[in-house]
Amino acid sequence: MLKYNGKTDYGGITGSLILGIWMPGTELNNGVMVEVGAARSTPVRPGEITDGASHTIVIAECTDRRRELGGRWISGFNCLSQDNGGINETPANDIFSRHAGGAYVAFADGRIEFVSKSTSPFVVGAICTRGGGETIDLY
Repeated sequence: MLKYNGKTDYGGITGSLILGIWMPGTELNNGVMVEVGAARSTPVRPGEITDGASHTIVIAECTDRRRELGGRWISGFNCLSQDNGGINETPANDIFSRHAGGAYVAFADGRIEFVSKSTSPFVVGAICTRGGGETIDLY
């Protein structure tokens, strides 16, 4: 019998393709966390978060992914890119929680926020990237 970890799962955010800012031949990782095995092997420095630490997600809930991936804490092996839509839309590998109204995320400035599932997918994509130049207001 296989044994699985708990349903609590938080992943590091490697960026997002929702805004279409990735171009062939450029760095795919446009977030803060770097996944093990990614083309980029060096950590993202604070100065590279040009959208501002208060506007950039580093860690997010990601429950209900494939069972063999679920129930783990953040590491270079437990990262995700928010590519398929808004919060709680798909448990495939995006920000997803069992909270009815949204999910908890941690920003690069250290604060934890509950982001509503009604937040536009484009805003979610913007706050998952570190240098797209977007200005957002979650409040």
